[in-house]
Amino acid sequence: MGCGSEPTAYLAERIRIALAHDPRTHELGLLVSVAAGRVVVSGTVTSATRSRDVVTVVRELCPDLEIQDDLRVKAADAPPDSETVT
Repeated sequence: MGCGSEPTAYLAERIRIALAHDPRTHELGLLVSVAAGRVVVSGTVTSATRSRDVVTVVRELCPDLEIQDDLRVKAADAPPDSETVT
């Protein structure tokens, strides 16, 4: 069954599950919506590479739909250079 013939709620959930289980992404907290031939993926990821991987996974699942990448990249906070113990 192609992505275009699947009910949008089921398709969005199938994409979310794929993003959680795919070894390239392992993303649990992303929002996915599907409407009018477009998949919109939003949320926060830790790198530009991860953002590209998310789009790749969605494109592999639904090559016939447009993909809108609304992901934000937020790098993990770096540890402080030094720690003061009192």
